[in-house]
This record gives sequence, structure tokens and C-alpha cells, in this order.
Amino acid sequence: MYKYVSQVLRARFAENKIEAEHDPGNSRKRSVIDLALQSYTKEFKAGSNADRLDPEFERYAVDQMNVFIFAGHDTTSSAIAYAYHLMSQHPQVAEKMIHEHNDMFGKDIDMVPQLLREQPYLINRLEYTLAVIKEALRLFPPASTLRKGGPE
Repeated sequence: MYKYVSQVLRARFAENKIEAEHDPGNSRKRSVIDLALQSYTKEFKAGSNADRLDPEFERYAVDQMNVFIFAGHDTTSSAIAYAYHLMSQHPQVAEKMIHEHNDMFGKDIDMVPQLLREQPYLINRLEYTLAVIKEALRLFPPASTLRKGGPE
């Protein structure tokens, strides 16, 4: 993973350098890699025409991006998997969630994206669904650690 992210970081560095020469005011990119490179360029390499990234910055940036990838991918997928697992063990919970969603959005699933674009606050009114998600996270916390209680 380190090798792959490092290659992407170096390639994006080269792309951004070329883009900066053609359009110096263009800073609209918002990916994690682009934000890291923008910060690097402004704070650490201001005025430099270096063709390569500083190896120390590259190591640090790749480490941070790996954490970001793990935290954003593994935790979300684990939470979803555990929520489905718990609902499979408690079908009455899944039924109640489906009923809540049908009441809130209607039974035509194809209309839900449009409805949420028009009224995004509706997602916050799914109280039972939120409770199920919180319970799944309580029982199976993402990236959890081992704990040992003391005698007191």
C-alpha cells in the first residue's frame, strides 16, 4: 500500500506542478492528496522549483493517507456489515426500519435520491434507523482497542 500511495502522490505532485505553471490560481482540487500537496507547496517549498518531493514529507504524507484510507474505508464497511448482521439476527428490527423508511420516503425507492436532494433534513428524522446504527457501533466499534478493567 505504501508503494502504491507513494506513486500516486508523486504523480499528482508532477501533475499539480504542470497545472500550476499553466494556471497558477487554480486551487479548486479537494482530494486528500491535493490538499496535502497544496499545504506542502505553500508552507515548505514556497518559491522552490524542486522536481521531487522531500522524502521526509513523502513518508509522512503516505503514512497519513494510509490512515485516512483505512479509517474511511474499513470503518464504514465494517459498520455497515455489522448493522446488517445484527438486523439478520433481529428481523423485527429490519422490518421496523423498512416501515420507518417507507413512512418517511414512500415505497418508490427510485424517488428517494430526488426527495433527499430537495429535503436533505429528512435523513435526520429517521430516529429508529439512527438508534440501530448507534447500537451496531456500540456493540462493534470500528478500529476498537482491547481494554482491561482494573480491580476498582
